Amino acid sequence: MTPVTLFRFSALTFNAHKIHYNREWCREVEGHRDVVVHGPLNLVHMVDFWRDVHFNGDEETMPRKVVYRATSPLYVGEGYRIVMEEEREGISEVRIVDGYGNVSMVGRIERFQGE
Repeated sequence: MTPVTLFRFSALTFNAHKIHYNREWCREVEGHRDVVVHGPLNLVHMVDFWRDVHFNGDEETMPRKVVYRATSPLYVGEGYRIVMEEEREGISEVRIVDGYGNVSMVGRIERFQGE
């Protein structure tokens, strides 16, 4: 995640919380090691990955239901990976793992039946 991408997402969502753009605030006031990536932006990446795997990136495909929870911060400029378990009964368990092995987000994505 780059600082520019994070800034654009903040602008798009009208989110002016300092943890998403001010490195000094993050470190000195909030106690984070760097600027924090938006949970909803992580969710977008998680759903995009799900769509890429199951529907070859078809942008028209939407999940029937998504449930997610952020569990640990993800920081700008740091690597991460999206891990998805094998789908069972139309449901995919997905998680985002940072470069240190911490799970940053967990989710469950359910596809429409009949797809």
